[in-house]
Amino acid sequence: MNIIEHNELFLNIFQYTSKEVQNLTIFELLDPMEIEGFDRKWDTIIKGVGFIGQFKAKTKDNLEKWIRGAFSAVYDMYNEVERIIYIGQDVTNEKLMEIELRNQTEMLKKQEKMLRESEKELSRKLREARLEMQNQYREIEKIKIRNERTLEGAL
Repeated sequence: MNIIEHNELFLNIFQYTSKEVQNLTIFELLDPMEIEGFDRKWDTIIKGVGFIGQFKAKTKDNLEKWIRGAFSAVYDMYNEVERIIYIGQDVTNEKLMEIELRNQTEMLKKQEKMLRESEKELSRKLREARLEMQNQYREIEKIKIRNERTLEGAL
């Protein structure tokens, strides 16, 4: 199904001219990774079931764009789907921020895990150091007692 009508905003987002758009279909605008999933949605759209959501598209220069909107069927007088109308908006900036936030969250989780592991290691080393100090203290006490007894015996 070819793109029949469009507005200037559509042309600006996808960087096509009006003449170039006349020969395009919605599938040519989609990111190749999106086509299989969108194909299933399209089957329901052309049967008259609307769709609201977002998808990744590519501009004429192969730049990534995220588009959110709704597909709706328009029926003719015989109650058959005559055309599909799409109303959408460019949400690329929001999507990129969402992806960056997700990446930062993952990085923070990894750092948090490393901190917990470091904390456990430090706690273990602290316990070992305390135990070593206690052993050294006992040894010093033994030497002190021995020295005291030696001095008492020398008197």
